[in-house]
Amino acid sequence: MKILIRFKHGLGDAVQLTSVLKHLRLYKLDWQVDVVSLYGMHSAMVGLCNNSYCEQAPDEAQYERVFDLPWWENYNGYGECPNTKVTNCLKEIFSIKPDLSLLSYEINPGEEDMARAASYLESIGATRQGNLRYNAIGLHYEGNTSPHNKNLSHEEAALICGWIIGKGFIPVLLDWDRGEQGRE
Repeated sequence: MKILIRFKHGLGDAVQLTSVLKHLRLYKLDWQVDVVSLYGMHSAMVGLCNNSYCEQAPDEAQYERVFDLPWWENYNGYGECPNTKVTNCLKEIFSIKPDLSLLSYEINPGEEDMARAASYLESIGATRQGNLRYNAIGLHYEGNTSPHNKNLSHEEAALICGWIIGKGFIPVLLDWDRGEQGRE
């Protein structure tokens, strides 16, 4: 069965979706899952679905089911698994019992992705600290959903960045949309 998932959420949510895709791959063996997501988010799904499209999928009429994932906060109080957007989606949308061994994130960057990341990190003064590691730490301190519950203030982020710098690392602030999506 050809399935399309429309996913119009941000960076952190796209990474979390990888856990859902791992579940679908294991528990929905007859599904061929394609995902369409926002620019920059689409690369997180590579290797975890049939096709990962940026912004727009091909003709949606070719799909037997289309899921427009709402990606709700989870206030259910599940006793047998964590209360996350992932477990909420698995149970409420796909009727899959969360498998604790699959509740981790997976990103599959290709060689070109790794080369671009290395080039960027070196351009900001980061140096290689071993095999694939650099002296840089990513900080994603603002999101678009429930900012009052999850976001750090600019002052708090600045303190964390100061600590990171003090430890000999370079902070890399991750804010893919620069707040342009608005806040919910």
